[in-house]
Amino acid sequence: MLKRRLPLLALSVFSLVGLQASGLMASPATPGFHAVVQMPSSTGGTEPSLAISNDGIRYVSWQVPGEFAGSADGVNFGALTTPDTGASGDVTNAVSYSGALYNGQICGGATELHSCIYRSLDGGKHWTTQNILADNHPGASDRPWIDVYPKRNSASTASNPDKDTVYLEYHTFSPDDLVYVTVSTDGGKTFSPPRIIASDTNAADASICNTIPGGITVDQETGAVYALWLSGNDVESNVHTGCNYSQIGPFNKAWVSVSTDGGATWTSHLAWQGAFDPVTKIGDNADKIFSTITVDSSHQVHVALSTRHNDDPLGFVTQCQVNQGSCQEDPQATDLYLVTSPDGGQHWTAPFRINKTTGSFFFPWLSAGSAGIVDATYYSSPRLR
Repeated sequence: MLKRRLPLLALSVFSLVGLQASGLMASPATPGFHAVVQMPSSTGGTEPSLAISNDGIRYVSWQVPGEFAGSADGVNFGALTTPDTGASGDVTNAVSYSGALYNGQICGGATELHSCIYRSLDGGKHWTTQNILADNHPGASDRPWIDVYPKRNSASTASNPDKDTVYLEYHTFSPDDLVYVTVSTDGGKTFSPPRIIASDTNAADASICNTIPGGITVDQETGAVYALWLSGNDVESNVHTGCNYSQIGPFNKAWVSVSTDGGATWTSHLAWQGAFDPVTKIGDNADKIFSTITVDSSHQVHVALSTRHNDDPLGFVTQCQVNQGSCQEDPQATDLYLVTSPDGGQHWTAPFRINKTTGSFFFPWLSAGSAGIVDATYYSSPRLR
């Protein structure tokens, strides 16, 4: 994956209040936070993942491989055991009601370039490898995301980690380069066959060979599952810009697929579409990794997208190749958008711009709680490159 890094980063956190499907507004107050705390032995770590248990234990992981730290107060973190020192990263974490801590990441060893699932029943001190081929796909898988059910005492088996349901979203590099979900109903030990989540021709056409998974989340009250991914504009444009193998985009569409039967079937909806010129391949590019999804207690689904405008990734890569690595993007703003669905993904609000200034806003993460309340965190830079 080609990554263009931005210096002078700042971490921002805002709370957002969703009024109705017709409008969203940012609250005037910014939450107060403790001074920055560095995770132990995390120098050089990237793409972190955070999961919080029902009793408030924070579990943080980063790559590569997926290393862990834990804290009961969010300030004092201690190093935890690494699930697999030979794994390849792209970490994703979740904690079930039983207290079982799950970690997903790209495998190493015999099943390298597939998705592995690990589980700890003692707060990250010891780990078991639950599955070394959780994607159940013959092609190479990438960017896994997981969520678990239940996280509340909502079922008679909620205290039994071997009855946990684990959902895994990922995309492939071969032979078809699409987005899939597999499901485990036994705490990650076995997984279902992979199911394509693009359910109609519009979603499938835009997703052929060019996708970025954005996360999977479970409504803990209804059991509905929502999976987010980005796609290019159309098949021709995707092939023209190198598919998943280059992943340069632009990714100007965001899709959310919904399952109400435990992941057996999926219905996809277009959540957002940005500008795109099919001739020049210049447009809105939400590939400012990663997009993010969450669901609140009133069952509203929220998606955040980091979108660079007038992005010309094909021109940028061509310039890099011609000039043997001496290249620079054109200065363009990158905005952070929020879109919300009040009806289970069927309809979506117009994009609400979270940032109030011009710059680059990226790597967002959302967390929803009470009805219409969403917290957003992201990195920002005043630079436009």
